[in-house]
Amino acid sequence: MSTAPSLPEFEPDQPGTPAPLRPEPVAPRRKTGSRRSLWLILGAAALGAAAWQWSGSAFDGGGTTTGGIQTVAATRGELKRTLRVGGSIVARRFAPIRAPQIRRGRRVGGGGGAGLTLVSMAPAGSMVKAGAIVAEFDRQSQEQTIDSQRANLVQAEASIDRQRANLMIEMEALKQQLVVAQGDFHKTELDLRTAAVKSEIEAQLLQAQMEESKATAEELEAEIAKLERSHAARLRQVELERDMERIDLQRAETNSELLEIRTPIAGIVVLETSFRGGSFAQTSVGDQVNSGSLFMRVVDPSDMVLQTQVNQADIHLLRVGQLAEIHLDAYPDRTWKGRVESVAAMAGGGAGMPGRGRGGSGTYVRNVAVAVNILDSDPVIIPDLSASADVVLETQEDVLLAPREALSQIGEDWYVWLLGGEDQKPERRAVEVSSWTDTQIAVSAGLKEGDKLAVGHVEEAEDK
Repeated sequence: MSTAPSLPEFEPDQPGTPAPLRPEPVAPRRKTGSRRSLWLILGAAALGAAAWQWSGSAFDGGGTTTGGIQTVAATRGELKRTLRVGGSIVARRFAPIRAPQIRRGRRVGGGGGAGLTLVSMAPAGSMVKAGAIVAEFDRQSQEQTIDSQRANLVQAEASIDRQRANLMIEMEALKQQLVVAQGDFHKTELDLRTAAVKSEIEAQLLQAQMEESKATAEELEAEIAKLERSHAARLRQVELERDMERIDLQRAETNSELLEIRTPIAGIVVLETSFRGGSFAQTSVGDQVNSGSLFMRVVDPSDMVLQTQVNQADIHLLRVGQLAEIHLDAYPDRTWKGRVESVAAMAGGGAGMPGRGRGGSGTYVRNVAVAVNILDSDPVIIPDLSASADVVLETQEDVLLAPREALSQIGEDWYVWLLGGEDQKPERRAVEVSSWTDTQIAVSAGLKEGDKLAVGHVEEAEDK
């Protein structure tokens, strides 16, 4: 039976005896390195799994494993180099529908900015024909105004007739006075012819009476001329008042017609979003809409474009006329044909910090507006949908394709690891590349169809 060795006894109290050595305390190690290594291992595993899945699905024959090395076969096909741009769908041809501008009459205060009550509206997304009614506002106040203006017009017409009659009576009375004055003048003129058989005093009285009658007649003639001009002005005044009433009536009738809005083009009804009641919402039946405000659009679905902003570093790749494939986020499984229609001549501001003072560089990122025309007509393509376009920059048909992971580059030279022969050992081979994308490379020389290419780091696999 063995026993544990006994520890030597120390007596530190004895003089001349050294104290036992004690190890210095060591600070605990941080575990950041191990945690970082774990994340790197997990990331590498995920990338390896993604590369294996892609290599097995992107090429005919799929990926295989030979001697622990993942391989893929070179195939022939089409290489399409594209640039993806994102933006939103807008309609090139559309009709804005605004609340009508109501012109108020003279007896109705205020301008045309009062709210109008929407009583009916075409539902959003519905197809309407040109000339169809898409919205109607409450016309009760305008109908009341029309009735009132019609009554005012009748009164104005009656006022003209009454004024014309009064002026005629006044004129006839003055003309009668003129006839009397002229009669007195002619009578005294005849009596004056008998002055020879009358006394001198009677003759002078007849002469004075004749001159007075003549002056009265001339004065009445002048007064009649003035009265005619005055009557014409007074009559014109009431006629102008009648015309103003007629204009007010026509204005009210026009306002009533404007409250029934018709679309000038055929298309899809799209409701606008506006800030109302502290939040953004679409206009609905029963809402108060300010005159002149935009609350609806009718868009032509046969002429839609994708508007996007392209970074200044990529704009040199785009040209007018390039074909594109349109993708809608709402329909990820479908594509539509498109063509680059316009590229702006000037760049606009993008994200970034503005420069300071005169020496500032402005925003760090500058974008250029690009419009991509959608060639296909589809009712599901409506404005304001988020979308993207793969603009075709280059297309090569019937070329030898290899995955990007199967090729390596040193300087300007490209090479692959080719598996062949009985031992199936990887052989490094230089190849010539004509073009490439993010996932595929077109090999112009150095390979043939069906060659098995190693995917990944072959050197590490051989060491293992």
